Amino acid sequence: MRPRSLFPAFLLGLFAFGAYWLTAAPAVLPGDAGEFQFTVPLAGVSHPPGYPLYHLLGWLWTRLYPANPAQGVNHFSALWGGVAVGLFYLLAYEALSQLAFRLRWGRGVGWLAAITTVAWGANPVLWAQATQAEVYTLQTAFVAALLGAGPIAEAFVVAFRFPNLFRRWFGEGAFNAAFVPLFTKRLS
Repeated sequence: MRPRSLFPAFLLGLFAFGAYWLTAAPAVLPGDAGEFQFTVPLAGVSHPPGYPLYHLLGWLWTRLYPANPAQGVNHFSALWGGVAVGLFYLLAYEALSQLAFRLRWGRGVGWLAAITTVAWGANPVLWAQATQAEVYTLQTAFVAALLGAGPIAEAFVVAFRFPNLFRRWFGEGAFNAAFVPLFTKRLS
């Protein structure tokens, strides 16, 4: 994660949160969303698996957020949708930076990551989940954090750098083609 990418990630996440917040459902919804709107402000448990983290964080949000409970839980999903968009920008920026480095392409990575993030954030499925009381935006934020903006992502990148380094050192199998026959001849 590069420090230069944090400010655009914050702005894109804030913009997405604002867009999701403005288009969030204003009242009680049918189905699972309605169940979450009812159980989250009461610190209750919804249908299995219960989504305990969503309920605990949502209950705290409804205590701090001055809105009717149904709309407050919808805005809670909008908040996590914005967080997911910001984290996705960090993921896209890192992936495109590595690709640009390999292609020797020096400029425009930030803009390309921003365009990719806006397209992903405007995806109708993500938008629908971010404007109603659903657990998917919280889960999406966690997945984006695990894949692109933390130590797990760095470990993943390092794990792939070692094999590539050895392949470059040993010539994509040319070393094996020369070494293995000599080694087997020496053993026999």
